Amino acid sequence: MHGETEGIVFRQLPIAGGKRMMLLFTREYGKISAGTSMPQSGGKGKAGLALRPFVLGKYRLNTKGEYYYLNGAETLESHFSLGENVDKFLCASYVMELTEKVLPENQPAPEIFDLLCQFLGALERRPKRFSILAVAYQCKLLQLTGSGPQLFSCVRCGNEAETGLFHVKEGGLLCKNCISEEESKEHLHFGGRFDIIAMLKYLTGIPMSKIEKMDAAEEALTVLRNLLERYFAYHLEIRDLKSGSLWQGDPR
Repeated sequence: MHGETEGIVFRQLPIAGGKRMMLLFTREYGKISAGTSMPQSGGKGKAGLALRPFVLGKYRLNTKGEYYYLNGAETLESHFSLGENVDKFLCASYVMELTEKVLPENQPAPEIFDLLCQFLGALERRPKRFSILAVAYQCKLLQLTGSGPQLFSCVRCGNEAETGLFHVKEGGLLCKNCISEEESKEHLHFGGRFDIIAMLKYLTGIPMSKIEKMDAAEEALTVLRNLLERYFAYHLEIRDLKSGSLWQGDPR
């Protein structure tokens, strides 16, 4: 079978004979592994550029049984500037690694693909303070995977509530009537200075194109990122990302 699809390179691994194994996130086929002997050489605009991470490309694939082979590529969006700014590069690497861990093999996820494209474009255009884009991406990614927190009603009593406290283990909002004194001391519980529920609702619902020009208090973004990383770890068992140890948010 022959096919053509838009895709983004997660990573690549050199193998014998000058070939490489590519891990691609494609619109039509989802996350796939594909072997290739295409050279990764040449400057901007060359086909080899489409084999690098962060590039949005069009890829020509052959399949034999369950295996994919990449025999052609075209660059659509290079996102070249992400590699010229270390903070952008680390932020993009963090989001790419998180997305890779979330996605199952060989299952199309076009909404997540579009979200990742929007994030990379917004990150490339934003001049500084990138954390809000990453936090918004995390919020939206959780919703698209079907694992998002419950934010409009209490996870225990089911009553609608505009405000309350966020509990990671419970998976969302606890109204003030349902939170116990003991639970208020747990490290997986969040509340206090910031209206966490309102911030999560807003960042989940607003388009990435509008978040691109927004900002928020650094302390609030740090709280949200901590909350979301704990949520991913508890509910999706995604923790200790390699890029997460390098990217610590916006520089102070």
